[in-house]
Amino acid sequence: MACPYDPKATPALTASQSQSTKEEKIPQPPSHYFIGNLADIDPASNTQSFWQLANIYGEIYQLDLPGRKAIICSSYELVNELCDPDRFEKAVMGPLEETRALLKDGLFTAYPGEHVSSSNAFK
Repeated sequence: MACPYDPKATPALTASQSQSTKEEKIPQPPSHYFIGNLADIDPASNTQSFWQLANIYGEIYQLDLPGRKAIICSSYELVNELCDPDRFEKAVMGPLEETRALLKDGLFTAYPGEHVSSSNAFK
């Protein structure tokens, strides 16, 4: 299956779209008032629930969970596309930023572009 978000495959912009890009809304199951989409996930087999939702809503969908939104990507091609370091940059924030005091600039806690010289790596 080809990645649906291939930048080379996007159609040319029409006059009405001019310089702005057309955004597609990420599909989502109907949300409930307090629990969001928590009822759509079976606690006994949550992986199966994610695969069933992917069969219904496609290889990318979002869930409204209590306190946050989660975007789920369920195809290898799409995940590979999202892991492209030339197009996307990791964000070090929240708990990862707080653990920098202990771990310094490690694999997950280093800011983009931050490099450690080998002489200072284990001091």
